[in-house]
Amino acid sequence: MSTLTGQQIQNSYQGLLKLADSTTGITSNLQSIQDGIGNETGLRIATNMLEAVNIPSYIPLKGQYYGSGFLNSAAVQMAAGTQNIILCYPFYDNGNFSYSAMSYNVITATTSSDTCEAAIYTSQMINPYGLYPHTPIISGLTITTNSTGIKTATFGSHISFSGYGAGIYWIVFKVSNAGVQPTVRFGGSSLNTQTTLNHSIYGAFLTVTTNTYSATGGYRNNGNYAVLTGTTTFDNPYSNTLPSTQSTTASIGGPNLGMILHTVDY
Repeated sequence: MSTLTGQQIQNSYQGLLKLADSTTGITSNLQSIQDGIGNETGLRIATNMLEAVNIPSYIPLKGQYYGSGFLNSAAVQMAAGTQNIILCYPFYDNGNFSYSAMSYNVITATTSSDTCEAAIYTSQMINPYGLYPHTPIISGLTITTNSTGIKTATFGSHISFSGYGAGIYWIVFKVSNAGVQPTVRFGGSSLNTQTTLNHSIYGAFLTVTTNTYSATGGYRNNGNYAVLTGTTTFDNPYSNTLPSTQSTTASIGGPNLGMILHTVDY
């Protein structure tokens, strides 16, 4: 506002922005944003809504579930070497709602005494490698492995991403056993990670001297998830050296832990 210093309102109102109705303030009904003398700007605004001629608009309706989704088809076995280490994959959240639980789909029950723990993390940008998990929003989630079907992990208290805003978050999980190839198979995520991690939002990362496998915008992955062979703990927070612990084997595959989050007060 420093450019208005010393100016009287009568001499500066032409360059100020206002609502079409100058007496009500923002309401649930869309109003045009105008300059001080009533010229339209191309924007319309309402409570929790903004429209523009060249920006796609959506009516803000609350969904019952959010998250990456999960598949119900037969899953391939997780790769040898993915036991007892940290695995993670990103998903998008709009930061508007709170969640009470997380559901997932166990396609094949374990025959190798697998157990699984999961957490949800915020993101950090580690240049030149891209996005990685940073701080846990909720941790210590026990994931069923010994029976099939859709399972639900109820949170001890509601979680919300509103304090962090819309963006990329992480499902971080670990399948533990006596040191053999895991046999539990989860329904992997059903949404395309690459769509939410496109270069125009999170940029590209330099892979000339590191790993050039499975580049999906701001995220390096082996198969369906990032395989952190040098990390075994759910840290709070993860350090910016995390990329150095990631496997360089591009062929590691298997289903990630697809999930849906239950919206509070749906």
